[in-house]
Amino acid sequence: MSSDYYLYGRDTLELIYLDQGRGDDWMDWSAERFGGPVMLLNLLSPGEDSKIVYLYPEHLKKLYSRFAGANPSGVEIGKNSWYERKYPLADFLNHEGETRHARSPYVNLSMTDEEAGYPHLKKYLPEIFDKEIVAKMATDPWLDMRLLGEAIGKGLVKPNPHCSPRWTVDWQNYCDDLRLKKSS
Repeated sequence: MSSDYYLYGRDTLELIYLDQGRGDDWMDWSAERFGGPVMLLNLLSPGEDSKIVYLYPEHLKKLYSRFAGANPSGVEIGKNSWYERKYPLADFLNHEGETRHARSPYVNLSMTDEEAGYPHLKKYLPEIFDKEIVAKMATDPWLDMRLLGEAIGKGLVKPNPHCSPRWTVDWQNYCDDLRLKKSS
């Protein structure tokens, strides 16, 4: 059974989806070792395909840095509802309209109100809403979540206990080969 891992903000009561994984060994990873949140391109920029993509490393770095800055009490990695059990005092009103009876008191930056165009993410990472950036993301195989899943399924990208498959040399080489084939 796999678990969802998140970066929780102690002050903002927001979270960032980091990745899925099995076991507690991932708990020792830094946020940068996880795959990071994924986006639907058509929600970033209407008219784009509904392709699911990862963020570029420079965007992840900005997102994590800005998120940490908004949470002076700290951020912490946890899985599923672990954080809510660890810090039960966080289970109170944190945003207008949310109650302690809601499923989670945390706002997920990449999933809460995503159909409205990721409004919670936009305050931390407005750069990714630029049409040129979205167009670049749409054509970069290295960001394509579906393509990574296919490569893993075919055994072309091997699991690594130290990082997400998206950061492996296998994945980078696979994408480089695709780019070479496309340019020839």
